[in-house]
Amino acid sequence: MAGVISIYLSLTLILTCALIMTLIESARVSYMNAKLQSVTYMAADSVFSGFAEPVFDRYGVMMLWSTEDEFLHALNDHCTDNLKTDALEGSIFTDIYKVSFDSSSLSSKVSPTDKGGQVFADQVLEYMKYFLPVDAAGRILGSVSIFDQGNKVSDFLDKIESYKDVFTKVEESVGDLKETIDTVRSKAGEPSRFLDQASSSIDRFKNGDASAQASFRNSISDLARSKEKLSNGLEKIQSSSDDYYKNVEKAKNAVTELENDLNVNREDFDDEVYGIVSEQLEDIRQKSADTDFDYYLVGSNLDTTGYYLEKLDSIDELTEITKDPLTAENADYYETVIDEYRSDFSDFSLDALGVNLDSFEVEKEDSSFLTRISEIAENGLLGFIAGDVSDKKIETACLPSSTDSDGNPVEAGGDLLSATADKALFGEYILQHFGNCTDVSDDTALDYEAEYIINGKDSDKGNLSAAVSQIVLIRSGCNLISILKSPGKKAETYALATSLVGFTGMPVVIKVFQIVIMAAWALAESVADVKALIEGHKIKTIKDDSDWYLSLAGIKNFGSDALSPSGTESGLSYEAYLRLLLLMQNNKTQYFRTMDMIQADMCLSENEDFRISSCLTGVTVDAAYSAPQLFINFPFVRNVVGYSEDGYIYSMTQEYSY
Repeated sequence: MAGVISIYLSLTLILTCALIMTLIESARVSYMNAKLQSVTYMAADSVFSGFAEPVFDRYGVMMLWSTEDEFLHALNDHCTDNLKTDALEGSIFTDIYKVSFDSSSLSSKVSPTDKGGQVFADQVLEYMKYFLPVDAAGRILGSVSIFDQGNKVSDFLDKIESYKDVFTKVEESVGDLKETIDTVRSKAGEPSRFLDQASSSIDRFKNGDASAQASFRNSISDLARSKEKLSNGLEKIQSSSDDYYKNVEKAKNAVTELENDLNVNREDFDDEVYGIVSEQLEDIRQKSADTDFDYYLVGSNLDTTGYYLEKLDSIDELTEITKDPLTAENADYYETVIDEYRSDFSDFSLDALGVNLDSFEVEKEDSSFLTRISEIAENGLLGFIAGDVSDKKIETACLPSSTDSDGNPVEAGGDLLSATADKALFGEYILQHFGNCTDVSDDTALDYEAEYIINGKDSDKGNLSAAVSQIVLIRSGCNLISILKSPGKKAETYALATSLVGFTGMPVVIKVFQIVIMAAWALAESVADVKALIEGHKIKTIKDDSDWYLSLAGIKNFGSDALSPSGTESGLSYEAYLRLLLLMQNNKTQYFRTMDMIQADMCLSENEDFRISSCLTGVTVDAAYSAPQLFINFPFVRNVVGYSEDGYIYSMTQEYSY
């Protein structure tokens, strides 16, 4: 019995020890899994702590300049070091894990240029939230609407101007019609005059003047020729009237297209600006495309010419009656017929014909200044506005924007109204960390870095020139609104348009010329505005008359006289207009060109081989570890639990990013 008890206790003890050892081993395995996850994370964190400090110090973003092999080598060292326990007191007794590092690899890696530069942008936006008030982006976005209104007004007036030929043909046809009517009316008295001459010839013939016979025949021939000329003239009036209505129909279609365009985009205009634009269009519609209104009173001529043509046709009957020579036998009969016609044509004055075109010639002025303003705006702005310009250039072939992470060229483009709060924040980041024409930074590859980000040219001169042209266009729209809101300026431009046309009776032509002059005046003023901005002054968004620099007379000498604008203490600065241009830019383009400047500056000041495309901001690490069995390695435990493996293999996957 005692032996049985001993055997029972022995078996029970073995099973109990096996259970305890298994539980301890299980806890060891679980802890090793957690420990190795931590070891892998700390190793990745340690590697990423070696970020490019100059980039962080200067631009507030983190990126690790490292190849994959360099990263893995550093990671392996940190993993191995993190597993060491030799430095721990009593570690020879307390290391119950005995884990060893085997290998590592990267299953994925993230570069600042990935996702169209959004990886880089996310860091920037997170950084900027600590430096700007919460509502700052909203305030920035709230200030852009008036500039968009200026662009909309400018674009719409450009559309009106594009129909200039259609509208002016209406007045050209009216002018042709008036010229024909004036010619015909000048000959209206000829039938009566020739009839009087014929009657006088009959009287002379009856009194014995033999030469009167030939005079009578000549008068009848002159009457027939006069009738032919008048009939041709009246038919030409009808034809010119038809041409007028055809041109009016084309003008009506043009106005309809413009009205539809304006109505479709009604929500894009605020009420005041919409009213200003509608007023310009309505003025043109009444004078060129409203057949019901009949501004030129052309319609009445069609009925009138029909009446006069019918009356002139009766002369053919007279010439037939009087075809025989004048003799003593038919003299009395001819006299009776001629007297009847004299009575019929006594009121043949054609006064009922006419058009509403009270035109008189005025002194015509030279319009070459309009062309000169356009040429300066297109070709010579920078030299006209800026003084000394930086001659710095950069090589763009190796910059991030030359291709994105997928190998595709980065394209430009954007929309002011599509700007978001994030876009506004990113724009503020650019203006805080990169120089511009009015605030040049030290030790930079380009002086005008913000202008480069906007335009992407390889030289300071090219970038400043493009930025200046863009700001001039923005200011032109605002100045155009200022002119349209000023009764005095509208009156001035209309008077100048009249003198450029040379006649007062062509309201649509004058109106279109007025729009051209307003656009030219706004453009010239905007050139002066940008010169003031570059010199450090501020400009009001919408000026009143007292803020205006160039007089209408002054733009005639534009380009030959030096500009000395002063600006005001209130309004927006040059940097504020750069902010607008940044809001209008395509996101991807903006992100990559910002990285261009970071890389170019780092190459200049730190290491010429630095490449952002080679930097890492995140990885997914696969690390392999191994550990021996420990508490279940006793033979009696292995036999009890039936375990035959010699050790453990741990595969850890760890994601890490800035």
